[in-house]
Amino acid sequence: YTLHTLFPYTTLFRSLKYAIDVWKVDVISMSFGLKAPDLDVEAQILNAYRKQVILCAAASNDGYRKGVTFPANDMHVFCINASDGDGIAAPFTPPPRTDNVNFSILGVNVRSTWPTFPNANPNSKQKKGVIIDKKLEGTAKYMSGTSMATPVAAALIANVFAYGRANAARISSQQPLKSSEGVRRLLKGMSKKGNGYDTIVPWDGKSRRFNKYKTTDFAATLSVTLNEED
Repeated sequence: YTLHTLFPYTTLFRSLKYAIDVWKVDVISMSFGLKAPDLDVEAQILNAYRKQVILCAAASNDGYRKGVTFPANDMHVFCINASDGDGIAAPFTPPPRTDNVNFSILGVNVRSTWPTFPNANPNSKQKKGVIIDKKLEGTAKYMSGTSMATPVAAALIANVFAYGRANAARISSQQPLKSSEGVRRLLKGMSKKGNGYDTIVPWDGKSRRFNKYKTTDFAATLSVTLNEED
């Protein structure tokens, strides 16, 4: 489930509550940052944590000028920074924090679906950079930001969850995959450490154990990763 626009706190609170309690989703992607926390929203973040719903949120796009925004700065939310295609932190991503893990994933020049905006001025921002994408069967745009990186990370987690459900009998771990700690260990195992960030490189990562994930037993590799405490 993806939340991607700025809206009143009441709408955000209701959206989170509905996704968690009614739809019972596994992962929520939040591509926005707010200036200040809100008690009702914080209550839903805690609700998600208790029900093992994974929350991913965009760090911010203000570089060193500002820190990580809410809700990404909440301890129960996975804060997602942005890196380029070489795994280097994007200039707009915030500096790494010293009190928490700093996950980063591709968020520069990400090809994204984009509306046509038929009534917009041809010279407007809505039209600028829009391309016809045959693979996506519509219009698209290359975009950058931690808001682009966040759904990439959320989609990765969701795909591994789907694999975990289908292959539960083959995964041997005392730490459940579908949990905040399980996801932290998963992303750590898929990351390479550098310049204060844990850059998620799924096919490589820690000790290159995921390097041959297409030809080896992914369940065994996942089991090793989930059983690591660090």
